[in-house]
This record gives sequence, C-alpha cells and structure tokens, in this order.
Amino acid sequence: QTPNTAPEFNFTREHHSSDDRGLSALAKRPPSWWEERDRAFEEQGLFCNGRWLGVQVLQGPEDLLYFQQVVVRLRPQIVVETGTYRGGLAFYFATLFLQLGLIHSRVLTLDTFDMESNHHNLDNHLLCPTCDDCAKAHETEAWRRHVLFFQGNSMHLAGDVKRFITEVREQHGLLGPVLVTLDTQHSHDS
Repeated sequence: QTPNTAPEFNFTREHHSSDDRGLSALAKRPPSWWEERDRAFEEQGLFCNGRWLGVQVLQGPEDLLYFQQVVVRLRPQIVVETGTYRGGLAFYFATLFLQLGLIHSRVLTLDTFDMESNHHNLDNHLLCPTCDDCAKAHETEAWRRHVLFFQGNSMHLAGDVKRFITEVREQHGLLGPVLVTLDTQHSHDS
C-alpha cells in the first residue's frame, strides 16, 4: 500500500476519460424518479434490510457500490466515519481493507453512544428493528484488525482524531489519503 498504487483523480472538466464522466454527472440534480425512489427508500426504512457478510449495514446498495469504487481507487490509509450506529459501514470498510491487503489502513468511527447501546437502540425500532440474527460488527475479526471506535460527540473529538491520524502516519508513514464520511445527526430545527 503506497500512495503510488492509487490512480490520480482528475476533477477538471477539460479532460473527459470514461472515469471522469461519472464525476460530472454527480454535479447534476438527480431525475425526479430517483428522488421519489430515494424518498421511499428512506421513509419505508428499506435501508434497514441491507446485510454485508451477516452484519446489518444501514446503507443503500448504490452507496456501498460507490464507496467500494472510491476505496479501490484511493486506497485510503484512514477512513473517518461520524455516526457509527450499529457499525455496519465501518465493518464494510474494514472488510474492503482486508480484501485489498491494506493491512495498515484503519477506520476511525465516532458515535455518541457505545456499541452495545447502539445495537439495542430502541429509538428506531419501529423504522429499523434490531437484527437479532445478524452478527455484531464490533465482534468481528475485521473490526478488531481495522476499526477504532471513539465514543462521544464528534465535534468534541476532533483533537483525538487528529492525534490518531498523526500517530498512524508516524508509525507507518504516509500510505494514502484520509477519507471522511459524515453520517451523524439526522435531525434539524424547523
């Protein structure tokens, strides 16, 4: 795993390789049928049905597909995830690291609640019940090898995150970029 193993992204509009065309499409507003599908997906809790190697992953399949493409291309040394909840996405990244041989890559995941409380969170049971037959992400080998969980408000953990990134880079060198995924507080003031 070295910085040279990941191809460079070219975000300029002048160059249009087959890989770049998808990036410009992301800047456009999605068609109305996609917005309707996305709204139904969220409102009906369909995201709760996702599983990855027996672990509940609360993401849409398209999100996972595109996350995988980003990880393969960028080969991040660290993924920072705010909003762990049941740990499915952190587990997903950890399994990608295992598959790709990214032995020094880590997922740093942050949540206000501890992993056991999140697994049995009663706030979302009507929308997204606990998957009793699912493996717990934080009890897997992939998690033990690649994931570090920080409990607390992500806004207050910035110093800890920065220290961790510095420590990893001092220990292993600069092996790849830091990828950040923000999936934390889902409420807003009206």
